[in-house]
Amino acid sequence: MQNEFGLHKESKHPYFEGWYIKGMQEDIIFSIIIGIQYQSSQTLAFIQFMDTIHQTSVYEVYEEPQLYVQSNPFMLKLKDTILTEDSLHLCMESMQADLVFDEKTALTSSRYMPTIMGPFAYLPMQCYHAVISLHHQISGRLTMREKSYDINGIGYIEKDRGTSFPSKYIWFQANHTDRNTGLFLSIADIPLKPISFTGIIAVLYVNDKQYRFASYLGAHIQQMKFIQKDEVHVDIIIKQRQLCLKLHLIQKDICELHAPYEGDMHIKIGESLNSVGHVIFSIGKNVIYEDTFMHAGLEIVGYPIEQAG
Repeated sequence: MQNEFGLHKESKHPYFEGWYIKGMQEDIIFSIIIGIQYQSSQTLAFIQFMDTIHQTSVYEVYEEPQLYVQSNPFMLKLKDTILTEDSLHLCMESMQADLVFDEKTALTSSRYMPTIMGPFAYLPMQCYHAVISLHHQISGRLTMREKSYDINGIGYIEKDRGTSFPSKYIWFQANHTDRNTGLFLSIADIPLKPISFTGIIAVLYVNDKQYRFASYLGAHIQQMKFIQKDEVHVDIIIKQRQLCLKLHLIQKDICELHAPYEGDMHIKIGESLNSVGHVIFSIGKNVIYEDTFMHAGLEIVGYPIEQAG
């Protein structure tokens, strides 16, 4: 499989590729999305930025002459912004950053599971997802609206490419800043002609060990409920043979983001960087790990949400 961090640039149009870079420490959590959208008539690029201090997102669009991509070693240059596998030099109108990614934690892989998509990585899909680093050190300096922050925290990197995001999905991601622990989860409606199914991919990272839940490993949803109280509460139970993952998620402080549909970024979704997730992981009757993640990323798209009685 081609290095997932690099540019794939499929020949079919419309098509998009996007890199999601997240940083977190006690005083700030932020995410940066750098993407390219290929239409039949034009190529555009964009940068989206959101953070937990301002609770807003910033979206800037760039024309094709401002875009340059180098393959080996990979480098994406978007006007004055430069992304490599180990660093990001960000230049937006109101946001600037120089960030370095150290000690990245790659997803375990095999021929059957070359990426988080497992064997579906070999099939034509609406959207390919890749976890680039589950957990790493992120350091440098971030300036937002003329105020600067020294960054010395934990990072996470993932990537998407394809034509559109699923019409219905939930995405959750969190790390602890004081220990090697993290969780990634995505549940989505997957169109795979002539059928569609609910796909599950999740990785719990605890003390340098990865526990993966996935449809292609036999994972199934035993329970999933969405309830509107003061915030949206989500209860999920996933079973995979003797493994069980129980989640209680609370979505807080939603910001609006642009998302891809047919390669274009004209639909809007809500993402939170300030959500909460309580996790219980067990094998058989033994609870292996129980914890609460704060300042988590959470997106809920397309699922009906019940009003609390």
